Amino acid sequence: MKKLQLVLCMALMAVMPCRAQQNVAPFEFEVKAGTNLPLDSESGISNKLGVNLGLESRWNLKRLPMDVGAELYIGSAVRHAEDDKSLSNRTISLAVLSDYQINRGSKVSPFIGLGLGVANCQQIKGSLGDEGTTLCIIPRVGVEFARHLRLTLDAHISKKYYSHVGLTIGYSFHSKK
Repeated sequence: MKKLQLVLCMALMAVMPCRAQQNVAPFEFEVKAGTNLPLDSESGISNKLGVNLGLESRWNLKRLPMDVGAELYIGSAVRHAEDDKSLSNRTISLAVLSDYQINRGSKVSPFIGLGLGVANCQQIKGSLGDEGTTLCIIPRVGVEFARHLRLTLDAHISKKYYSHVGLTIGYSFHSKK
């Protein structure tokens, strides 16, 4: 009988929302900018910092410390070579994202997430002959400060010369609770 009571008690606690999960707005919109580096490296070529910009919308799930959203992203991967074979590539992606948040609703809230989308890979300088549209995988980790400021480390993995890792800072606008 005591085991049954324990199981019922645990089941009730699992479905009851906690205070931190109720204190978040149902919808967020984020504007972000940052810098990134190409993921691959070759001898004689040095990777340079590129720029990235993004817009993201997120819906916070009521009963779970998770959100689901979409991201529109543009980023660059820049490489410089001594023999004038420098490359500059641009990736524009549209992805579906989901984040698991630790301490959601508190002043400092770490998160880990994953995204999957479509990337349009374009060459700006240099020639590789591999432009086109491809699948994009986006693993990421970050921290949200004071429910508005987000610092995110992510990787946009697509074609070899277009994949990069980036650090962005964003500001989230919230809907009414």
